[in-house]
Amino acid sequence: MLQDHDNRIESILDMMDEKVGKDWVEATICDKVSKEEISELLPDMKLLDQKVETKIEENIDSLWLKLEEKFMGWDQRMISLRSEFDMGALNKFIETKANRD
Repeated sequence: MLQDHDNRIESILDMMDEKVGKDWVEATICDKVSKEEISELLPDMKLLDQKVETKIEENIDSLWLKLEEKFMGWDQRMISLRSEFDMGALNKFIETKANRD
């Protein structure tokens, strides 16, 4: 029983020797980063939002330009198809051809 107490005392003393000293704690506290330093390292969220909005607007503008080009191309194609298949003109052509023949 006395041996157990001696063993416990020795293990407690060993644990106390392993614990961190006051000097180490003070040095660690002095080395910590302040909130101001952290906020300087973080990006400005307003500026980041503006950059994202600008990129989105640029992409949307270029997308609309491409869409407008496609719409104009389709519109020209429809106009040419209508002129090719203008039924009124075809009927007049057939009628005049038939009258001549």
